[in-house]
Amino acid sequence: MSEPLFFDAHAHVTFAAFEADAAEVIERTLAGETWLVNVSTQLPTSQRAVKFAHEYDEGVYAAVGLHPTHVLDHSFDRSAYLKLAQDEKVVAIGEVGMDYYRMDKQVSGAKQEEIFRAFIEIAIEVGKPLIVHCRDAYDDLYRILSDYNGQVNAIIHCFVGNDVIAQKFLDLGFTISFTGIITFTDNEGLLRAVKQVPMDRFTIETDCPYLAPLPHRGQRNEPLYVKYIADKVAELKGMSPEDIAAAATRNARKFFKV
Repeated sequence: MSEPLFFDAHAHVTFAAFEADAAEVIERTLAGETWLVNVSTQLPTSQRAVKFAHEYDEGVYAAVGLHPTHVLDHSFDRSAYLKLAQDEKVVAIGEVGMDYYRMDKQVSGAKQEEIFRAFIEIAIEVGKPLIVHCRDAYDDLYRILSDYNGQVNAIIHCFVGNDVIAQKFLDLGFTISFTGIITFTDNEGLLRAVKQVPMDRFTIETDCPYLAPLPHRGQRNEPLYVKYIADKVAELKGMSPEDIAAAATRNARKFFKV
């Protein structure tokens, strides 16, 4: 087994933005000693992520799930997701969670919670961790996940909360994941969270094709740009980029068991 320098804990190379060159992007990523997890948002991208993962011996993995912003316009086929979740190349269930930024809580909150809990049960059943999406819903997210304390592990993907919120999820045993947002944000609470998160409890991710870090902001993001996030974490923590990359990669491999 090779040893990657970087690990993109959350990518979407299965999305339409990569339709013309997905294979090239993945090959370029692997050549750059970077591994990745293709994370899914509905059944078709879940199926595609599993298909992609099976095309590589190592370094390309899948997560399957239904994004909370799709709970009203996509049906939840539990048996189909459960079957996919059992695939050997699936390393996590996600992305799943709660979103009150793009979805009205009054209209969809109950349905979001119902689907999220269903995926938590699937994760527990298959013994795999969660990749959790959350926007403007940290209180409800914490309440729900607290009900399963000790039963399931989770990454809090694209964390944009502050250090106090981060600590609540760290206290549940979870991992905090940072994106390119940290390279251009003026959110002091988020930057404090980066500084304070323990070295064994964070991962880095691109969320590509979205959220390209500086110096590529505004362009299509891709997994190799995870190095810029490592550089920023290193700057904030006062450490070397190499040590941060090694820690983030070690944490991701331990979390995903690869």
